Amino acid sequence: RVEVMTVDSCQGSEFEHVVLSLVRSNRMGKLGFVKDKQRINVAISRAKKSLVIVGNER
Repeated sequence: RVEVMTVDSCQGSEFEHVVLSLVRSNRMGKLGFVKDKQRINVAISRAKKSLVIVGNER
C-alpha cells in the first residue's frame, strides 16, 4: 500500500519505508517546508527501515 502525505499530515505516524521528495518545481525558487528545521526533522524521522530522499540540483 502506498500513501502520499504532506509533512504536516504524517506527524506522529511511522512507516516502514519513506520516500521524501525535496524537488522544487516553482519558478520563484522558494524552498517551502525545506527551510523549516522542525518540519524536516518530522519528515526524516518517519521511517522505521528505509528513507529515500529525492531532490533536484537547483
